[in-house]
Amino acid sequence: MADFDAVAQRYQSFLQLPVCRDVETYSFEKLAGDCRGLSILDLACGEGYYSRFFRQHGAARVIGVDISAEMIRLAAAQEHSDPLGIDYRVGDACDVKLKERFDIVSGAWLLQNARDSEGLRAMCMTIAQHLKPEDVFIGLNINPTFSGDGMALAKYGHTFRPNDAKEGDALYSRFYPPAAEPFEMLTYQKSLASYAWAFEQAGLTSPEWVPVSVRPERLAQDGADFWAYFLQHPPITGLRSRAMS
Repeated sequence: MADFDAVAQRYQSFLQLPVCRDVETYSFEKLAGDCRGLSILDLACGEGYYSRFFRQHGAARVIGVDISAEMIRLAAAQEHSDPLGIDYRVGDACDVKLKERFDIVSGAWLLQNARDSEGLRAMCMTIAQHLKPEDVFIGLNINPTFSGDGMALAKYGHTFRPNDAKEGDALYSRFYPPAAEPFEMLTYQKSLASYAWAFEQAGLTSPEWVPVSVRPERLAQDGADFWAYFLQHPPITGLRSRAMS
């Protein structure tokens, strides 16, 4: 997908922002829990950030899949320079068909890219088809119930517009990475009802929306006042679901 290919190099720089390291990653660490010895399919793996995290924290097998060939090229280059045994593949999350099931399917910033409820259902079908019964899907997502001012988030390195997005509207997320030009990514607004419908159609439990939090060391460093607006109006959220038995 051209959008992701174009921003792949700058996306690596975004990963150094505190909002990524100390909110997103910290929250995802807690969602993942103890992954030692587990098999993990990492959908929308990008340049492999979380695929590497899983292996570094003891996952036995990790396959990373992303629609962007440039993202996978970056992931494969990292694997070449620092081998962890991760298998990276180019693929559309709406149509991945592997001949195995996993203990965890991961989808950080996956589901918000579906253009409509049918695309969302297709992604959820892929998730369900690759999970062992009663095992877990974990994800990160634009918060579908965000109630703040998307432009007021600039001090955290991330803004988005419009604030009053409705079902199916395009959402433009802008990122301000250190030592790189800002870049914009396109995602799509979907309601809680659309997510619940897609998960049910795929044979997954209704998504549990899990609030993000700030790493305690970062909160102490910056002060509670700095992070107050972000935590009162979180633009991102974790989510968790299980495959029905």
